[in-house]
Amino acid sequence: MICNLAIIVAERIWNCIGSGVSLMNSMTITGMTCAGCARKVEAALQNLSGDARVTLDPPRATVPANVSAAMVNDALQAIGKYRVAGPQTRELFPDEVTAWLRSYYPLLVIM
Repeated sequence: MICNLAIIVAERIWNCIGSGVSLMNSMTITGMTCAGCARKVEAALQNLSGDARVTLDPPRATVPANVSAAMVNDALQAIGKYRVAGPQTRELFPDEVTAWLRSYYPLLVIM
Protein backbone atom coordinates (compact mmCIF):
# COMPACT_ATOMS: atom_id res chain seq x y z
CA MET A 1 0.00 0.00 0.00
CA ILE A 2 2.67 2.52 1.02
CA CYS A 3 4.82 1.47 -1.92
CA ASN A 4 1.93 2.14 -4.33
CA LEU A 5 1.31 5.51 -2.71
CA ALA A 6 5.00 6.38 -3.05
CA ILE A 7 4.86 5.55 -6.75
CA ILE A 8 1.74 7.70 -7.24
CA VAL A 9 3.30 10.65 -5.40
CA ALA A 10 6.55 10.31 -7.32
CA GLU A 11 4.64 10.22 -10.61
CA ARG A 12 2.65 13.36 -9.69
CA ILE A 13 5.82 15.25 -8.79
CA TRP A 14 7.52 14.05 -11.98
CA ASN A 15 4.51 15.13 -14.06
CA CYS A 16 4.56 18.59 -12.45
CA ILE A 17 8.25 19.01 -13.10
CA GLY A 18 8.04 17.52 -16.58
CA SER A 19 5.14 19.74 -17.61
CA GLY A 20 7.24 22.88 -17.85
CA VAL A 21 7.21 24.04 -14.24
CA SER A 22 9.90 26.66 -14.06
CA LEU A 23 11.19 29.60 -12.09
CA MET A 24 8.64 32.41 -11.92
CA ASN A 25 8.75 36.08 -10.86
CA SER A 26 5.94 37.17 -8.58
CA MET A 27 5.27 40.88 -8.08
CA THR A 28 2.67 43.07 -6.38
CA ILE A 29 0.62 45.23 -8.74
CA THR A 30 -0.87 48.53 -7.56
CA GLY A 31 -4.04 50.05 -8.95
CA MET A 32 -6.07 46.85 -9.35
CA THR A 33 -9.39 47.28 -7.55
CA CYS A 34 -11.79 44.93 -9.34
CA ALA A 35 -11.97 41.81 -11.47
CA GLY A 36 -12.07 43.96 -14.60
CA CYS A 37 -8.74 45.51 -13.63
CA ALA A 38 -7.24 42.08 -13.07
CA ARG A 39 -8.46 40.87 -16.49
CA LYS A 40 -7.03 43.98 -18.17
CA VAL A 41 -3.64 43.51 -16.45
CA GLU A 42 -3.59 39.80 -17.26
CA ALA A 43 -4.36 40.47 -20.93
CA ALA A 44 -1.49 42.97 -21.12
CA LEU A 45 0.91 40.53 -19.44
CA GLN A 46 -0.24 37.65 -21.64
CA ASN A 47 1.19 39.64 -24.55
CA LEU A 48 4.60 39.49 -22.80
CA SER A 49 4.30 35.83 -21.95
CA GLY A 50 1.50 33.34 -22.34
CA ASP A 51 2.37 31.99 -18.87
CA ALA A 52 1.42 35.19 -17.01
CA ARG A 53 -1.14 34.90 -14.22
CA VAL A 54 -2.81 37.68 -12.22
CA THR A 55 -4.71 37.50 -8.93
CA LEU A 56 -6.79 40.27 -7.39
CA ASP A 57 -6.53 39.19 -3.75
CA PRO A 58 -3.64 39.61 -3.23
CA PRO A 59 -3.01 41.89 -6.23
CA ARG A 60 -0.12 39.97 -7.76
CA ALA A 61 1.20 39.00 -11.15
CA THR A 62 3.27 35.90 -11.74
CA VAL A 63 5.35 35.79 -14.89
CA PRO A 64 8.26 33.63 -16.11
CA ALA A 65 11.69 34.55 -14.75
CA ASN A 66 12.79 35.96 -18.10
CA VAL A 67 10.15 38.73 -17.79
CA SER A 68 11.51 41.57 -15.65
CA ALA A 69 9.66 44.10 -13.52
CA ALA A 70 10.67 46.81 -16.00
CA MET A 71 9.04 44.87 -18.84
CA VAL A 72 5.89 44.42 -16.77
CA ASN A 73 5.83 48.15 -15.89
CA ASP A 74 6.15 49.06 -19.57
CA ALA A 75 3.22 46.79 -20.46
CA LEU A 76 1.13 48.16 -17.57
CA GLN A 77 1.92 51.79 -18.38
CA ALA A 78 0.40 51.28 -21.82
CA ILE A 79 -2.99 50.29 -20.31
CA GLY A 80 -3.37 52.76 -17.46
CA LYS A 81 -2.66 53.39 -13.80
CA TYR A 82 -1.21 49.98 -12.88
CA ARG A 83 2.39 49.58 -11.65
CA VAL A 84 4.71 47.05 -10.05
CA ALA A 85 5.16 47.87 -6.36
CA GLY A 86 8.10 46.74 -4.29
CA PRO A 87 10.57 43.98 -4.96
CA GLN A 88 9.72 40.92 -6.96
CA THR A 89 10.09 37.43 -5.56
CA ARG A 90 11.01 34.24 -7.30
CA GLU A 91 8.96 31.08 -7.04
CA LEU A 92 10.20 27.69 -8.09
CA PHE A 93 6.71 26.35 -8.66
CA PRO A 94 3.50 28.05 -9.72
CA ASP A 95 0.87 28.38 -6.96
CA GLU A 96 -1.15 25.32 -7.94
CA VAL A 97 1.89 23.03 -7.80
CA THR A 98 2.95 24.51 -4.47
CA ALA A 99 -0.56 23.93 -3.10
CA TRP A 100 -0.45 20.30 -4.25
CA LEU A 101 2.96 19.74 -2.66
CA ARG A 102 1.76 21.30 0.61
CA SER A 103 -1.28 19.01 0.62
CA TYR A 104 0.79 15.87 0.15
CA TYR A 105 3.86 16.90 2.14
CA PRO A 106 2.83 14.87 5.22
CA LEU A 107 2.63 11.77 3.04
CA LEU A 108 6.07 12.49 1.61
CA VAL A 109 7.50 12.82 5.13
CA ILE A 110 5.94 9.51 6.20
CA MET A 111 7.61 7.71 3.32
